[in-house]
Amino acid sequence: MKVAIVGGGIAGSFLASLLNNEKVDVTVFTDSKRLGCLCAWGTVFHEVDRLLRRVGLKLKDYVYAKIRDLVVNGVRFNVQNIVTFNKPKLIYDLLENVNVKYANIREPPSNYDIVVDATGFRRTLLGKLRRDFLLSTVEYVVKDYEGVLDEKTIYVQLGKVGYAWMFPLENGFWHVGAGDKVLDVEKLIRKVMRRYGLAKSRFLITCKCRSYVRLLPPKLCQPIVRNNVYGCGESVGTVFPLTGEGIAFSMRCSEILFENLIQNNEPSNYVRSLLREFEWFNSAYRLVLSLNKSSTKLLFNAFIALRTILKYARRLGARISDLSEMFKVIYKLLKLGKNTLEFY
Repeated sequence: MKVAIVGGGIAGSFLASLLNNEKVDVTVFTDSKRLGCLCAWGTVFHEVDRLLRRVGLKLKDYVYAKIRDLVVNGVRFNVQNIVTFNKPKLIYDLLENVNVKYANIREPPSNYDIVVDATGFRRTLLGKLRRDFLLSTVEYVVKDYEGVLDEKTIYVQLGKVGYAWMFPLENGFWHVGAGDKVLDVEKLIRKVMRRYGLAKSRFLITCKCRSYVRLLPPKLCQPIVRNNVYGCGESVGTVFPLTGEGIAFSMRCSEILFENLIQNNEPSNYVRSLLREFEWFNSAYRLVLSLNKSSTKLLFNAFIALRTILKYARRLGARISDLSEMFKVIYKLLKLGKNTLEFY
């Protein structure tokens, strides 16, 4: 079997490593020699560590910071399973023994049995969705010279339909960014920096990039498969709608595709397996959509999504005693979110 993976992000690189370990003839096509975003990200430690051990790697070798607290709009609660890590280094290691070609691919490469669209929000091979839901994002790497921020804490400022964040990296560097459907993201970034003191200290921006994140769940990202092209990762909706978290979920998507292609030899079962795995995203997405609806509709969808919210909180290692604080955050999110959404 010959497999082409278009896209060298976390989903594509992890799938390539899984396939390569099974001696599958796999080639990764990417349009940039800067594999992975220069910025690092946060993820759920035990989930990603389990996945990486399948290819002989350990997440602890890439960790920047183990997060102790999450502060959202001034509400602080303890978490136990979140880390920030060096994503570019991890992607380089995943692709260390994989054939990588640098090319701007717009059509499915020929002479391959399976082609994987791991191009993220672009869906380069599967094609654009008729009704998508993309958030514009801006991200920085910032050096905090005065140490005003706690490097065991993630800071979040809710927007209208999105939020701004500050994640600790290492040696005083922070990943600062925002994504929102309604508000100006640059203003939202300045707001989170002011609220937690970074704007008044001495700091330096060392990197900046713009992108988008897709908040549609897999159910609404069809087609997931077209002919011999299989979508994987964010291209098929593996980003949690309420928070924009996608690394662990995208890697799990890669694992599902690998298991159906190679281990079970049932590629036709891939879509069914994927939709079943991420069915719980649907209620979270409906809650996001209801932010511009009536209070009755909003409260109804919040109630329907309660089990999903609790499941998500448990992933982060939130203590039961902190759940009341979490609901304060949810209330603020619902209160802030009554704005008209734009679709494109």
